[in-house]
Amino acid sequence: MPPEPAVFWERDVAPRDPEPPYTGRGTCDLAIVGGGYTGLWTAIRARERDPSLDVVLLERGRLGGAASGRNAGFCAATLTHGVRNGAARWWDQMLELERLGHENLLAIAATLRRYGVDAGWELTGSLRVATAPWQLDVLREDAETAFELGWQPAVLGAAGTRRQAASPRFLGGVWDREDTALVHPVRLLHGLAAIARALGVRMYENTTVTALDRDTTPARGPRGDAGRAGDAAAAHGEVADLDRDASRRHGAAAPRGSHGDVRPADDAAACGASGEGAGFERDASPAHGLRGDASSGACGEGVGLGRDARRGRGGAGVVLRVGEGVLRARCVVVATGAVDSLVRGRVTVAVHDRVLVTEPLGAAQRAEVGWVHRQGVADVAHLFHYARLTPDDRVLWGGSEAASKPRTDGRLEAAFRATFPQLEDVAVTHAWSGAVDTSARFTASTTTALGGAVARVAGHTGLGVAASRFAADVALDRLGVAPDAETDARARLDAVREEPVRYPPEPLRTPLLALARRALARADRDGRPGLLLRAMERRGLGFGS
Repeated sequence: MPPEPAVFWERDVAPRDPEPPYTGRGTCDLAIVGGGYTGLWTAIRARERDPSLDVVLLERGRLGGAASGRNAGFCAATLTHGVRNGAARWWDQMLELERLGHENLLAIAATLRRYGVDAGWELTGSLRVATAPWQLDVLREDAETAFELGWQPAVLGAAGTRRQAASPRFLGGVWDREDTALVHPVRLLHGLAAIARALGVRMYENTTVTALDRDTTPARGPRGDAGRAGDAAAAHGEVADLDRDASRRHGAAAPRGSHGDVRPADDAAACGASGEGAGFERDASPAHGLRGDASSGACGEGVGLGRDARRGRGGAGVVLRVGEGVLRARCVVVATGAVDSLVRGRVTVAVHDRVLVTEPLGAAQRAEVGWVHRQGVADVAHLFHYARLTPDDRVLWGGSEAASKPRTDGRLEAAFRATFPQLEDVAVTHAWSGAVDTSARFTASTTTALGGAVARVAGHTGLGVAASRFAADVALDRLGVAPDAETDARARLDAVREEPVRYPPEPLRTPLLALARRALARADRDGRPGLLLRAMERRGLGFGS
C-alpha cells in the first residue's frame, strides 16, 4: 500500500481555529510578513522586548503551512550549520557563536516551560555518523573542532555507533548529548501561535501581501487598529530594494528584565507535559525594564522603536499592500522563507528535501534497532540522510536532495531499507517533500530595505527550528526595537553583519546548481569535491541543505 502523501505531524494535532484574513485599512508599529517559526518568534520577541509595541502578523496561507510545519523537528543549537561550516567562515568568533547558540536553545526550552507549551521536547543530542570511509575523517575533524570550542562529544567507533543505532552502514559516529532537542513541529507551531496571541499580537491568515512601498505621508498620530479604523489613504512609493549598508551598529544593551506582561495559567506546566496546549491569563504586573534612550542605537524616543525605526531610517514608514486593503507600519520584518518575492535582491535559492515516516515499531523491532537514547541521527555526506524516532516510535527518515523539484523515484525508501535492513517489513505510512530556503553560506542572514524600515530574514538552510528565534532577535536589532542583554553581542558578529554571497542570476543559476548537485553526488562516492565544487567554495558559494 503506498504511503499517504501527507505530513505526518498533522495527524495527531487538533486543528487550530483559523485566524481571520486582514481586510480594510489600518496601522501598527511592527508588521511581520510570514507566519512560520521566524515570524512567530519575531512577534513574541518584539512583545517581550517592548510590551507597548502594536504588532501585526500576516500569513498568506495558514500559520506554519510551509517548511515550519513539515520539517523533521531537529531543534539544533548551532547558529552556523555545524561547527565545521562555522569554523571555516568565522573561526575567530566561534566561541561567541556557540555560546549564543546554546543559550538560544536554553531560552526556547525556558519559553515553552514558562507558557506551558507541550512541544514534545526531548533533549536527546545528535548522533552524526559516517556511512563511507572518507566521512570518518570528517567526523574526526568535527570532533577536534568541538573539543577546541569546549564541548565534550563522545567519539565512537563502528561498534559503539551501532550500539546507539544498529545499522550495518554506520562506520563511526560523534554523539553530542547537549546540542539538539527533538520537537513535534506542529505542536511547537501551535504553541508559539498561542503565546503570540496571549501577548497581544494580532494575527491574520489567508492574507497575501503583494507589495511593500515607502510611506511618504506625514507622521501619524496615535496607533490605529488594523482592519478597523486606520488611515484614509496610503501613498504609493518605491518598491523595496535591498539596502547594501545593512550593518549599522547598536548602542548599549539594556539589562535583562523579567517577562511580567503575560504568564502561564499553570506555573507547574513543563515542556514535555501532556495536555491540549497552553493556557494563558493576563498579568497586571509591571512590564520588564528594557531601556530605550538617546544612547541606545536607533531607540531614540523612549522604550521600543526609536525615531528612525518608527518612520524608517530616512524618516518614512512602510505601506503594505494587502489585496484590496492597506496596512501602514512603522517597520516590517519579512520572514517568508523559500517563498520570497517582496524584496528585491534575493540571497537564497529553494531546494527540496523529502521525508517519509514508518508505522510504529513493535517491541521486537525497537529492540533490534536499539536507539535507546533516541538521538537525532544524520550522516555527513553532501547529499545526506537524517533520521529520528517520533513520540510513538515511528522512524522518520529524510534526505537532502539539493534539487529544484522533489524526487519521487523511490531512492529515499531504498536508502532507508539499506540503512536499517532489520526493518524491512515495516510499512511506510506517510511521505512528503518541501522546499528548503538555502543560503550560499548555509545560515540565515538579515538584510534591510527601504532605508532600514524593512528587515528580511532568509536562508536557514534546513536548520531553522531553533535558529529562527536568534534570527528574530537580529531582525529586531536591525529595526531598533528595544535592546536586550545580547543586542551588542549579536551586532559584533561577522555572521550577523555580513551578507552571504549571492547565487548568479538566471539563466546561469539553474544549470549551475544542476551541475553542482551532480558534483555533490560524485563527491559523496569518494570524498573528493572536484573542480566545480572547489571553484564554488573559493567564491563562497555553498550549495545544499
